[in-house]
Amino acid sequence: MRLLVKHLQGKGVEIDIDDDASLNALKSRVEEEIGVPSLSQKLVYKGKVLQNDRSLSKQGLTDQSKVFLSGKVAMSTRKPSEEVDAPETSHLEPLREFLRRYYSETDAAKITQRFQEAIKSTVDLMSLDDIERFAQAT
Repeated sequence: MRLLVKHLQGKGVEIDIDDDASLNALKSRVEEEIGVPSLSQKLVYKGKVLQNDRSLSKQGLTDQSKVFLSGKVAMSTRKPSEEVDAPETSHLEPLREFLRRYYSETDAAKITQRFQEAIKSTVDLMSLDDIERFAQAT
């Protein structure tokens, strides 16, 4: 069967693979084609994360199915246990400037941080289809 694997950044690639192939086989093909390591991939079909231990056909994939890929190419040799300071979020600076008119610097920073956390949790709840529709609407 032929699958369209679409990365969140808009890149898409068609992959030919056997119906009874495992998800791990598909992840290996995706790694070859797109360059995202198979261990950092999350593949989603119809809003559900595909399971590694089941064949593609048993998870409902058919010819011309669209699968969404979430994952990043590793760009750092940092170990997960190492602490990293989050970069300053310049896209929220206008909000922080506005809040400084009415709140102290400390309170403005707290409100901005909570706003950023609320956005992240909302986006985390969205399916990849939702994210794609949102991106097309803007």
